[in-house]
Amino acid sequence: MYAARELAITRMEEEATELGADGVVGVRLDVNYYEFGSDTAEFIAMGTAIKAEDGRSYRNVEGKPFTSDLSVKRFGRFVESDTFHSASSWARACTTSHIEASRRP
Repeated sequence: MYAARELAITRMEEEATELGADGVVGVRLDVNYYEFGSDTAEFIAMGTAIKAEDGRSYRNVEGKPFTSDLSVKRFGRFVESDTFHSASSWARACTTSHIEASRRP
């Protein structure tokens, strides 16, 4: 189950990388269980890929898009706050793309 969860998240990160995103916000992990297989679960990782308009990269230290469960709106407020003043252009105009990846173990 842990491997399937990680695979769903990894696929979401890979899709964000393909889009050229700096990060994924509003990340949600849904798990669905089905009656036809008591030992079967579907993991769906969803989020919104974002990219800074200033052209700088804000990926994590591994070079992958960062992930956050903050909504796009809350992330924008965070970026505009004094806490995160170094990249205020994030909140003004970031390109977005909804991505979803799933994995059934």
